[in-house]
Amino acid sequence: MRTLKFHCLKCADCCRDLLKTVRIEGTMFQEGLHLYPEEVKKLKNLAYQYEGEVTIRPKWKASSTNKVIAYQLVNHSCPFLRENVCRIYSKRPLSCRFYPRTSWGSIDSSCRWVKKHGVDKPLKEGEITIVSRQLHEAFKKVSSKLYELILKNAPRRQLILYDFKGKKKTTIDAKKFLNRYRSDNR
Repeated sequence: MRTLKFHCLKCADCCRDLLKTVRIEGTMFQEGLHLYPEEVKKLKNLAYQYEGEVTIRPKWKASSTNKVIAYQLVNHSCPFLRENVCRIYSKRPLSCRFYPRTSWGSIDSSCRWVKKHGVDKPLKEGEITIVSRQLHEAFKKVSSKLYELILKNAPRRQLILYDFKGKKKTTIDAKKFLNRYRSDNR
């Protein structure tokens, strides 16, 4: 097994291409940057402060309550990026802190660092570990937040997933997803 330490190359590609194609339970669709409910108001306030425009839509809803569990920023590129620099770096969303991991726990294969180190190629289970204190801490926060939000708001444990246009794409078993997510990302 090889261990790699993630270092951002500061190319800002991840900020210029927020919409990603994902395959979940056999359904392919595009989704925006993952946001937690408490990040939405903060991001809207920052957009107002920096004279940017953000478009935010629901990403995951509990099927039994229709309560939004997660949102998505659906701008094609980040409104806070100027000359390859994030103007809200210290206040950026957890998904940005968690990068190159996605909200589904996988590695974003379009990341230049990931390509440079060959992590974008198919790997056998346990073949590679990407370590970074920042990435590890962000994952712990994201993982805890996912569990808390889903367990609290989706009593029947079914999540409805929406694409970046707000169209319902599929429904998944949240418990199965959380168990797979947890085991894939230890």
